[in-house]
Amino acid sequence: MPSRAQKSNEAGPRLRTPPRAQAVPRGGVSGEACTLRVAALHIGMTRDEAIAILTSAAGLDETLRVHRLARAVDATETAIREARISRSEAEDVVDHVARIAEQLFEGSRATFDVVYGHRLRRVIREVFGDPD
Repeated sequence: MPSRAQKSNEAGPRLRTPPRAQAVPRGGVSGEACTLRVAALHIGMTRDEAIAILTSAAGLDETLRVHRLARAVDATETAIREARISRSEAEDVVDHVARIAEQLFEGSRATFDVVYGHRLRRVIREVFGDPD
């Protein structure tokens, strides 16, 4: 009977875990700390330095603001998909969330457009079709 490794070689090449996933430690660090760890690797910061920043008062405040914005974007997507609103109202809701992002992160409108704007425009396009 062939071994598991032989079977996997017969089925084709084995898939490798992406390098980013390999760089993230799993020993008790999760969520944003993992993301921070990956970012820290790119700028030469140690894991402990990254965690110290994340757990500092400023780091905790920023984490809270990021979480609030992400929840607002999620709620906006749900509202667009499930509420009976017009395309114009959906676009107004997206503009409102962009203003919330600007309040949470001053000067972040361009970043919002890149990170969340594309996602919300896609949702509007899926729900209402392409604009006339």
